[in-house]
Formats: sequence, structure tokens, C-alpha cells
Amino acid sequence: QLFSEVLGSNEGFQDPFNSLGEVGIKSIVNGPTIWTGDSLARCGRTRTPGYYDFNSLTYGVAQSLAYPLHVKVLSPWFSPTQRGTAMGLWATSQQVGGVLSTALAAFLLGVAGWRFAVVGPAALTCVAAVALTRIVVDPPWCKLEAKVVTKGKGADADANEGVVGDCDWRPPVGMREVLRIPKLAALMASYFFVKIVRYCLIFWLPFYLARECGMGVAAAGYMSCLFDLGGVAGGIATGVLGDKYFPGRRTVLGAYMCAALALAVLCYQSASQMNALVNGLVMTLIGVLVAGPDALLESSSIADTCEAAGYGTEVLGTASGLVNGAGSVGAVLQGALTAWIASTYGWGALFGTLAVMCVLSVGTLLASVPETPEKRVRTAAAA
Repeated sequence: QLFSEVLGSNEGFQDPFNSLGEVGIKSIVNGPTIWTGDSLARCGRTRTPGYYDFNSLTYGVAQSLAYPLHVKVLSPWFSPTQRGTAMGLWATSQQVGGVLSTALAAFLLGVAGWRFAVVGPAALTCVAAVALTRIVVDPPWCKLEAKVVTKGKGADADANEGVVGDCDWRPPVGMREVLRIPKLAALMASYFFVKIVRYCLIFWLPFYLARECGMGVAAAGYMSCLFDLGGVAGGIATGVLGDKYFPGRRTVLGAYMCAALALAVLCYQSASQMNALVNGLVMTLIGVLVAGPDALLESSSIADTCEAAGYGTEVLGTASGLVNGAGSVGAVLQGALTAWIASTYGWGALFGTLAVMCVLSVGTLLASVPETPEKRVRTAAAA
């Protein structure tokens, strides 16, 4: 997944799509979606471990390529005062999909076996790709055929380039320039820490509930769904609050939520030993608090940061790929980190480590707050 995020953010692959108005960005989005379904179906049909591993790799590549492109196709449709709510609502697809896919996979596994449990969702993915083709509308910059034309010849040709058509088209920007966007590195670091916490809880909560709280496997699985359900509320609430009270400074709201998340994580081990009601309530609260910063960092905050630096949609795909790539590093590392800490030092040490990650994300989120135009003017004047 890390490799695919880097590939998705490479300027040689993704950014030239900005100039393909005649193709349409939605056609490009559908490619990875169909590729995802095809790779998943091949995983369900394979009979050799090597072929399964290869298809799993291509599945991860295809799935991760789609995410930055979805951000790029959705974000331009909404103004800065609407972006948080819209993208927060869209981000809840992760939690809703997680709950529904778990139920669907369990049902298909019991009825038709593991192969159909894999091939069935793959078929649904391909159906979704067809639906995207029919429903999604190209963003505003693809409405007109914007073409770069050169007026004149020789040495003055570059100076006379212009754009035909009244639209938002801009030439592609390389990844090195995108990496120099102020505050983007802080966003990447923030998402790294948030992803460690989120994926640790997603993957290890059922095991913790069964091992430490004495729940049955099925009960632990159902209980852990409260984490995802809390995430749905957290993503939507954070988007609405960000638009209303933190426009252009959404990462401040994310910092508040990560600070509260650190306290909730520290209290969870004690709360989980009380009773099922307290356990479920604190788990739901943790889901709310971790999904809010996650939703901000993967979409609306990236657009805010790029706009504050004077860029537009020409860098949005690359910036999204870089931030999500940094998050993928955290998602990969958490597996080994979680297993080592829990087995060596115990679950209390693990929850303490997650709290430290939350505190570190508070610092990086505050460091990633875009400068206001007035502050940029004062900084330039002082320089």
C-alpha cells in the first residue's frame, strides 16, 4: 500500500491528468476502481500462494491509487465553507463500509465458502465502478477544453504561453515542488501518528476484547463495530464543526480532538473492565475522536493547505497521495509495533504508547495550521 501511495502521488503518473479535459477525470478514477475489483476477484480464484500474493499486491496498488483521485474529483465542487462537511460525510464510507463488509463477508463465508466471500465483494466493486461512470460528473476544470497555446516563436515562445477558454486549468506541478508547500510535511507527520492509532484499534480491538475482557469471538467482533459507528458520527460532526467554527484552520479542531483522544485511550483499559455498557460508550467515543482528525487529514485540510500556499487543483492529487502515503507508513508499522509492545510490556503499555502518538499528533496538527493572508504579509514584510 505504501508503494502504491507513492506511485499515486508521482507527478509522472497523476498530475498530467489535469490537462486531459477531453478524457475526463472521472474516467481516470474508474480505472483503479475496476482494477481493484478484478484483482480481488483473482485473489478469490487463485489456488497458489505466489499468485495470491501477487494479486494482493496489485489489489493494494489499485485501491490506494483510487483514494487521492477521489479527493481530487470531489474537493473542487465545494467552497471552503462547505468542504469540511462534504468531505467528512464522504469519509464515513470507510466506517460504514467496514461494518457492512464484515457482516457481508461473515454471511457469505458461512453460506458459500471463503472464495465466494472474496469474489462477491469484487463483483460489487465492479458494479460500483459502472455506477460511478453513470453518476459522477467531471469537476469544473474539465468543463471546457483548456489548451495551452504558444504565441510566437523562438526564445519568446515560453513567455507567450496562454490558456484558451475560461476555466481553472493550470499546468502540472512536480512532486518536488509539492513537497515544498508550507505545512504539508506537518500534515504528513500528523497522519502518520493518527493512522498508527486508528489501525491499531481497528485490527486489535476484537483480539483485546476476547483475550482481556473474556468475550466470545462473535461478541468481541460485534462490540468492536461500535468503534466504526462512532467514526461515522465523528467524521460528519468534525466536518460540520470545521466549516462553521474553523474555516481554513481545521487542523486546530483536529488537535483538540487528538488531545481528548489521548485521555480516552488512557482510560479505556480501566473502562473495558467495568461492564459492557461503559466499555461500549468509551469505545464509541474513541471512534468519534479518531475518525474526526482522520477525515480532516485525508481530504479537506489538504485542500486548505494547498490553497493557502497559492495552489489549486493542479497539486491536489499529488498532495493527497503524499499525505495518505505517510499515513500508510503508520498503518504498516503499527502491526509489528502493536504486537511487540503488547506481548513484551502488556496492554497498559500499548494504550500508553497510543496516547503518546495522540499527543505527538496534537503538536504536528498545530504546526500544520495554514497562515492567514495577514500573517503572510507581516512575515514577508519582516523578511
